[in-house]
Amino acid sequence: MRAYRASPALYARIIAAQPPAPVVTAPIVLAPMAGPPAPPLITDIMRHVSFEMGIAVADLTSPCRDARLVRARSAVSWLAYHGAKKPYRLIGRALGGRDVSSVTNQLRKAEKLRRSDPAFLQVTDKIFATLVAGEPA
Repeated sequence: MRAYRASPALYARIIAAQPPAPVVTAPIVLAPMAGPPAPPLITDIMRHVSFEMGIAVADLTSPCRDARLVRARSAVSWLAYHGAKKPYRLIGRALGGRDVSSVTNQLRKAEKLRRSDPAFLQVTDKIFATLVAGEPA
């Protein structure tokens, strides 16, 4: 079977016979985005906690059970659950692959620390206000 091609002269006649495309000159107005801001990411929470508590972000995901790291992981868990509304599974995955029971224990520990330790309460409230409520640090 032979394929036929139109000549350039035929293309020119077809294009010349078509009416020009209309030009739209209406202004484009972008509306501001409505609704609440997106919750913070767990990685953002981890960076803030590591900065405030003076530890490395990589230490939060390590298997080390040092008391400073346990406190920091508890703070991350509390902020991610109560501030960012993240599920236990995602919090555990972000903290080095910990399981759901580890995260629930960290949340219990964080609640206990918030009641008994004013410094822990101050740090978690400061990060909560910065990340979740959008207040400046």
